[in-house]
Amino acid sequence: ELAPQGSLLTYMEVRAQTVTLPSHHVLVSGNYADYSGTTPYPERRNMGPRTPTLCEAYRAHSGAHADSCWVVSNSDYLHDTIYGVMPGYGEPLGGSRSIFYDADPNDQWSWDEVDTVLAGGEVDLMVVNLNETDLEGHRADWDTYTGAAATASENLVGFWERLQADPVYQDNSVLIVTSDHGRHLEGVETGWQGHGDECAGCRNVFLLALGPGIREGLISDMSCSFLDVAPTVAHLMGFPFPYSRGRVLTEILEDGD
Repeated sequence: ELAPQGSLLTYMEVRAQTVTLPSHHVLVSGNYADYSGTTPYPERRNMGPRTPTLCEAYRAHSGAHADSCWVVSNSDYLHDTIYGVMPGYGEPLGGSRSIFYDADPNDQWSWDEVDTVLAGGEVDLMVVNLNETDLEGHRADWDTYTGAAATASENLVGFWERLQADPVYQDNSVLIVTSDHGRHLEGVETGWQGHGDECAGCRNVFLLALGPGIREGLISDMSCSFLDVAPTVAHLMGFPFPYSRGRVLTEILEDGD
């Protein structure tokens, strides 16, 4: 339902370790993140991105308050995606967070938190993590896994419809949907139940974007990178993002190449 309204990129490469925390650091900072050789989870949760996040850069440029930017996640691995460790940025420019810290999350918790945050005041930038599909994949029940993915898709459609019915957000909001990693291909380790290496299944994900300024009806398999998501968001929101190694995805823009 959503793809014809925007642009769908079918070959986005995850240029990070293909696990939750470093992948999200790339998504919010546009810079490489590789935590090979570090201590295992949960100790890694306190490793912030090395360069400014979208939230830090936006607030430094605009002077917006902390509640203008949010991270909502039912995975506690996203606890430190709201600000990084670069001097001159950091916690004073971090935003707000709502994180589920218990062991068995579900996506409905995230959606309820999103609605609560949006009802509490105007939000300019929000990162939402939906962890249930990945969790069910690791549990190795195919029907439950694919069912969770289908439910996530249905909820995304409903969320977009709610935004378009809200006078604050209708016609001035962009929605970007992607995955922090893929899954192993058949014959690689545990197959689709796992992820985390450099196989094509783990590396290749998609990106869907729709809203003002986004080209409608584009489906492209041209190669692009996870590094490109954050600078594209910064471009759409009109603030500088100088430390990113990615590029603006001009091919998805109405006025792009």
